Amino acid sequence: MPIEPLNACPTSRRFRRQLHVWFHVGVGFSFLAMIVSLLLLFGNVLMYIGSQSHTTDDLIITPLVPGVNVELAHVPYLFIALLVSAVIHEAGHALAATTFVAALLPLLGFDSIRFDS
Repeated sequence: MPIEPLNACPTSRRFRRQLHVWFHVGVGFSFLAMIVSLLLLFGNVLMYIGSQSHTTDDLIITPLVPGVNVELAHVPYLFIALLVSAVIHEAGHALAATTFVAALLPLLGFDSIRFDS
């Protein structure tokens, strides 16, 4: 049976199980990304400390400072990218909250609430 994402009712067990797997994969990916990010930042600090010139040309990660190393004309594009990624990120939180709240409501004593019309 192929897995078809978002093909089930949001209150069905299959949909919640697929989201549960997806969220666990996200936790694992986030943990690995956090480790890689910390290693990159630590390496960046060591490069900066060990450098004689203290310029940002040799660094792995360079901070974006509008008007200094990013043209001011590019700032709106950066804000649009930030806005889009924040909306998608928060939509993921909303999806997680609705699926887990729907699963927890009967445990909290709200048995009479129906989610199907």
